[in-house]
Amino acid sequence: MQEIRQHDLARARRLAGVACALLFLAAPAAPYLAAHGQSWAAVLLYAAFAPWCHQLPDRSFAWLGHPWAVCHRCAGIYGGLAAGVLLPRALLGRLLAVRARRAWALGAAVPLLFDSLLPAAGLWHNTAASRCASGALAGIMLGSVLVAGLAQLPAQLRRAGVLRRRSFRGDGS
Repeated sequence: MQEIRQHDLARARRLAGVACALLFLAAPAAPYLAAHGQSWAAVLLYAAFAPWCHQLPDRSFAWLGHPWAVCHRCAGIYGGLAAGVLLPRALLGRLLAVRARRAWALGAAVPLLFDSLLPAAGLWHNTAASRCASGALAGIMLGSVLVAGLAQLPAQLRRAGVLRRRSFRGDGS
């Protein structure tokens, strides 16, 4: 298992945290913009999420009389992504092993799959809460794996010779 440098982990958390938070906040920004006369900006946000989400109004949270730009499940995934980058360093260290990542991915995906597939079989009736919660668990998994991978990237690039080690001697060497 590869050791994560503290500054690489902090950098990965900042990068992923800002990106995931902006992604999550964009979903409720669409109805806010639509309700405040900025329909052109709202349309852009709805269009940006459209390739990834069905955006059915009856399966989306609503705010100010307009649906979010994503459904309940996608809102959970994006919120989970933002939360997943905040997992403790000890847990992230365990996720560096490929086997642990696979187990974490499988464990987080099972509730999402059950909540998605069992209603089609008539065995379960999902709700906004179950869709959001199963999406959030999958998002937390994705966010944590994203941070672990981003934290490992600088060391892998240094080993491959793409990044040089930093020198603090001031002479450029």
